[in-house]
Amino acid sequence: MTIEKIVVSCVNMNIKHKNLIEKLDLLVCDDFHPNYVSILIITTILLITTTFFHLINIHNVDTLILITGIFIGIVLSLPLPLTYIRKIMLLFLIMLPIATITALLSCISPMIQFICILLWILFFVSCNLLGNSLKTLSFVGVLYYLYTFHIAFSNIDFNITLSSMLWYGLVTILIVIIEFMPYILYCLYKHDPVGRKILTSLFKNEDKFYKKLEILYKTHDTYTSNMIYVALLLKSNKKVCDYLYNQYKIRQLETLDKITQTLTSNIIEIINTPHRHVLDTKELKDLYATTTDMRIKNLIDRYIKAYDVFNNIQEGKYIHLDVEKSMKTTYRRDYLTLENNDIRYGIQFMITFILSRIIDVFFVTFHSTTITTSALFTTKNTLSYTVDKILMKIFGNIIGLVFAIVVSTIIIHYNQLYLLNILCVMCVLLLFGFIPNHSDKSGFLVMAILVFISKNQFVGLNRITYVVIGCMISLVIGYYIFPIHEKINMTQTVTKKIGHINNLLENILKTESIEGELHEIFIINSKIKTHLERLENTYHLESEVEDIREIHAMTNNLLEVIINLKLEIKNTQSNNLIKQVNENFKTCINSIDSNKTININEITVPMSNKTPLREYNLWIMEYASIIVDEINKSIENETFKKLNQNL
Repeated sequence: MTIEKIVVSCVNMNIKHKNLIEKLDLLVCDDFHPNYVSILIITTILLITTTFFHLINIHNVDTLILITGIFIGIVLSLPLPLTYIRKIMLLFLIMLPIATITALLSCISPMIQFICILLWILFFVSCNLLGNSLKTLSFVGVLYYLYTFHIAFSNIDFNITLSSMLWYGLVTILIVIIEFMPYILYCLYKHDPVGRKILTSLFKNEDKFYKKLEILYKTHDTYTSNMIYVALLLKSNKKVCDYLYNQYKIRQLETLDKITQTLTSNIIEIINTPHRHVLDTKELKDLYATTTDMRIKNLIDRYIKAYDVFNNIQEGKYIHLDVEKSMKTTYRRDYLTLENNDIRYGIQFMITFILSRIIDVFFVTFHSTTITTSALFTTKNTLSYTVDKILMKIFGNIIGLVFAIVVSTIIIHYNQLYLLNILCVMCVLLLFGFIPNHSDKSGFLVMAILVFISKNQFVGLNRITYVVIGCMISLVIGYYIFPIHEKINMTQTVTKKIGHINNLLENILKTESIEGELHEIFIINSKIKTHLERLENTYHLESEVEDIREIHAMTNNLLEVIINLKLEIKNTQSNNLIKQVNENFKTCINSIDSNKTININEITVPMSNKTPLREYNLWIMEYASIIVDEINKSIENETFKKLNQNL
């Protein structure tokens, strides 16, 4: 099959109901503007670090400062809690000096470079299996190694010795410390303003709740994870409260809502103060005592549980949640197989890295890295995602080349060469602003900078040739080597998850093993997360993605309730419950498959005669009803349709 046929096949598969123009419009014509905070941060840390090294009379490290500063500046310009920033700094203190040393080693001979590349591939593949944040940070290490090698080999004028490698490794450590420390000291002085702001936003009625949740999850901090648990409990309780009020108009729910809003506001105030306080839940307990409606008592009890967890956190008593851990344990048992897309992607990355590096070395120059970086940037964990990245990469470089040629031709014609230097500085500053949010589309600025610096248009033509070669490498490998087509779209993925939760409930009620279903649900959760990150980052469908995250979260809440049910029910059978739950889940699944809304009033709440099951019956059916309600809204807004068109 020819390259042209591969491209046509991939584009047809990826676009689905859209034509190429609409696809490019989504990829390019979004909210495309620089991050001015990023420009300020990167420029500041570069100035501080450069000044420091010149004051202590250490020269020939400006390019190393520049590369390190760009990567660290990107990290610092993102809204990340202090705990996570410190972990990134620790990783950079280990990873970047090693990258510098291996880059210098690679300058000695192609064989040593090949060994270093294999080590970096092994590092990236291992991190890719461990999680998304480590995957991203390890990719930074790979890029840092390549860029440092290119600069070191291009400017090397000394014999590489053990002492020189260690010297530059130590310089890298010093650069990392200098560039990180001002921001970290500021955050310590202000008691982590970014972290507190994100955490308090979880308890407010703000947009992008689940996006902020993902940021906080990266901290792996016990206090933060417990606070997240409280926020999730309160959000799901609020959802149930609103649902019950809309359906049954019970006046006591208004009183409950006012009390809980006051308590939640108190939580926000407590988070923003350095002192620890506890909440007074007396009003809630009084309302519980005067209420006879089982549904409201059940909801109040859950609110009290959430506020009790918060009070325990304030007293230093943390809880440990083992549901996710048990699913991971089950998942790891057959993790290292070709059925796992992370393994397949790791193999693709390895082959892409080696092949592109060979082409760079033998067909360009030994120190060239353009083909390699282009191939690695566009190699993604699904074929359709790879095609998207290739389109953005090539399209951005073409725009940059045309712009640079037109502008430089005019300036050179009028012999105003100083304007090229001014434009180059402006493009560098804009590049600092575009990299954090639009790294895939910032190729046009890189192209413009190269042309303006060299004052030679043929440099741009050569670069775009290498970029296209790198993109074709990633495309061919993505198509032929363990291709990850990922045919399951968002509709099918959500449907499948609901079906597995239904099976899990049946297994619990029949006292059968649930490990198989937990295994499948964990895999589906990973797929949903991957899909949503791609849709949000590539097409900026924030509103639609947040709708699906809401459904995803409610299904996880239902999963937690069902697992807790396992602790309460041993050999008890409840055929009525099984029958009703099956019917409700089938209604959910059919509504997604058919893209038709359903009447939520048809969802009934079975009441078991057995007291231990009564609360769980209510809980399960409430969540099932809310899931149906959220699905209805998503169908009416064509959320599934919009997302599936781009998967």
